[in-house]
Amino acid sequence: MLPPKEFLRKIKPFNLLGEEELEKIVGELEVEAYEEGEEIIKRGEKSDYVYFVYSGVVGIYENGELVDRFSRGEIFGLTHNPQRLAVAEEDTICYLIKRDVFMEIMEKNKQFSDFFKSFEEKRFSRIPDLFREEEITDRLFLTRVGDLVSKKPVVCSPYTSIRDAAIKMELNGVGSIVVVDDSLRPLGILTSKDFRTFIIYGKSHQEKVSAYMTSPVVAVDYSTPVFEAHLELLKRGINHLVVTENGKVRGVITANDILTLFEPTTSLIVLYRKLKKAKSLEEIKATFKNLTKSISALVTRGMHFYDLSNILTEIYDYLVVKVIEMEKEKFEEERGKLPAFAWVHMGSSARKEQVIATDQDNAIVHEGDGGELRLFAERVNTPSITLEFRNAGEDTWQ
Repeated sequence: MLPPKEFLRKIKPFNLLGEEELEKIVGELEVEAYEEGEEIIKRGEKSDYVYFVYSGVVGIYENGELVDRFSRGEIFGLTHNPQRLAVAEEDTICYLIKRDVFMEIMEKNKQFSDFFKSFEEKRFSRIPDLFREEEITDRLFLTRVGDLVSKKPVVCSPYTSIRDAAIKMELNGVGSIVVVDDSLRPLGILTSKDFRTFIIYGKSHQEKVSAYMTSPVVAVDYSTPVFEAHLELLKRGINHLVVTENGKVRGVITANDILTLFEPTTSLIVLYRKLKKAKSLEEIKATFKNLTKSISALVTRGMHFYDLSNILTEIYDYLVVKVIEMEKEKFEEERGKLPAFAWVHMGSSARKEQVIATDQDNAIVHEGDGGELRLFAERVNTPSITLEFRNAGEDTWQ
């Protein structure tokens, strides 16, 4: 860890302070480490400190709802709200600056003070408020539910056994399976809730899904506005909607899919989970496209480059591993087992300075002959290129 003074002088707005002012802050500074889940500011408590996040993430909650989040290089605790609670969302280190010292410097240093005034004006009391009202309206009324479908529907017949339906869901990484007739028209849906019913009352794994499916199924046409679908979910208290086209199943959307239209920070979490569950390159492409939209929304809010590039690097790392695993399985089926190897990131991704559209700097450290691995690397890079990442040229071979 850098000494507090050296670290702070590199961070805006502390770089606006003179040497004497910086010394005054550091002289009264305390450093505290908080474990994940630990309360930093309790509800109703008025803290004597202003908190600067050195590492980790802090969530601000009001009435049990997340209303704000702070990460490395950000400050919280400037204002007092007795209804709010600050919690470490992961292991976190904070610099604690004496409030009276902080306020004294704000009074004397106009640039420093102006920064925090504008900073506070840009913050909102609730996460959904971060989108302008007209943006939310446009998204909800103009987006069709068909646009939210990212994978082919997983279906079965009413005569499928509970066991076979569960296996099919597991293999496809989905939380529901649509029960259809021979014309792909929906008859019902089987979700985790229905499986709980089976666990309680079921007699055999060979029982048919028709005995436990939710029927009649709630379905909407693919051209239905997301707003109407959202109301349907709320009205019926369900989490899944079957999407149809000309009466036939086209896919399934969930409450989480609709959530991605509301809030880019939340959507990153949802979409990252989708990326982890993806079973094909097409699913990865669809999910990555939505990820880039959420990341762009965070950029427009002025998210710190440090935090943004860390998120992008994490996503890029996982995406490359996913593509490597998929391509390796296909390659070895066609050409035999590859020698042991390690895929190495270099350049911006290795420094955790990833951006959305960037080149690829890769190396492979391997056993034996590298001829087959060169062909394999080309296969890995080709789908990655279609996902906005470009090959930087010749890979390094050892």
